[in-house]
Amino acid sequence: MNSEIPVPPVPEQKYPIVFTATAGEYFRIWIVNLVLTVLTLGIYSAWAKVRSKRYFYNHTKLNNSNFDYHGDPIRILKGRLILLALALLYYVIPLWVPELRFVVLSLLILVPAIIIRGMVFAMTNTSYRGIRFGFERNYKGAYSTYLKGLLITIVTIGLGWLMMPFWHHRFIVENSRVGRTPFEFRGKGGDYSRIVLKGFGLMILLLLVGGGVMYGSFFLAKTFGLQFLTTNKFVIAAAAVFVFYGTVGVVYVYTHAKAANLFWSVTHLQNVRFESRYNTIDLVTLYLGNILAMIFTLGLAYPWARIQLAKYKADNTFVIAQPTAFEQLVQSETLRTGEGAAGDTFLDFWDFDIGF
Repeated sequence: MNSEIPVPPVPEQKYPIVFTATAGEYFRIWIVNLVLTVLTLGIYSAWAKVRSKRYFYNHTKLNNSNFDYHGDPIRILKGRLILLALALLYYVIPLWVPELRFVVLSLLILVPAIIIRGMVFAMTNTSYRGIRFGFERNYKGAYSTYLKGLLITIVTIGLGWLMMPFWHHRFIVENSRVGRTPFEFRGKGGDYSRIVLKGFGLMILLLLVGGGVMYGSFFLAKTFGLQFLTTNKFVIAAAAVFVFYGTVGVVYVYTHAKAANLFWSVTHLQNVRFESRYNTIDLVTLYLGNILAMIFTLGLAYPWARIQLAKYKADNTFVIAQPTAFEQLVQSETLRTGEGAAGDTFLDFWDFDIGF
């Protein structure tokens, strides 16, 4: 009697995101974009964005294949003009007719719809190996997510807003797809809330340490006869500002790194998993170096800073899948669409870029 020998499952592999862009190449793109944007009073900024995003996408590779960006500058310009018009209505009309202030505030009801349209544009114009990404026009889910967040924020006197990144990210992931294959988000609010609570604890600790160091420094200065430091209001204010904003910056980076690691770990695409290894100390060092470089170069180090940050994120982000997963995805999308894996490329008039 012949019995079939079970075939052992193919083990998963960890695929790194490879970022090959260089600061020198991007500087040339950035400086030309900057000059043309200034000369055209901002109009060229839409074309500048397309050039920059294509450069970054084309130099971001997964399993030896790069991503691509297909955005239309005209649609990007249209989106910016629409947002500019809304901003003018929001700020200018109440100055002319104060009674209409609350009427203008009603424009905020459009925010969830604008997020939907912007995400449709951003995702549909992104592709990998010829497969377009996509985003569902889930208006009911958008208004439910953001209005719920607003109501909870009001009821909790602002504390509920701290959970908004979790609700927002869950909504974005659950409505995103690669071709026709949807992403899944398996995260729990409790996991994210623990990150927020730890962030609060870290903030209190750093403020206490920073305050103690500041007090000790002034005590030593007074002891050694440097009263001008202990009585100078500018020095005291500068020290307090440094401690406060330094603490806020470190806590922001901490929560950003921990949240990113959490969000990637609970995001799935069928049998494909994701992982990120952002480290707080590494990111604080990176951000601080970028800020100092931009200050001392009067902003000219911006391309270098952006490349450094993108490279760090790519180097610490991984896709975990079986070796056949990529080919299976391409084949399944080809069968579904009959478009050579081109995916959903439909965009209507009201889909536009919002720089989301």
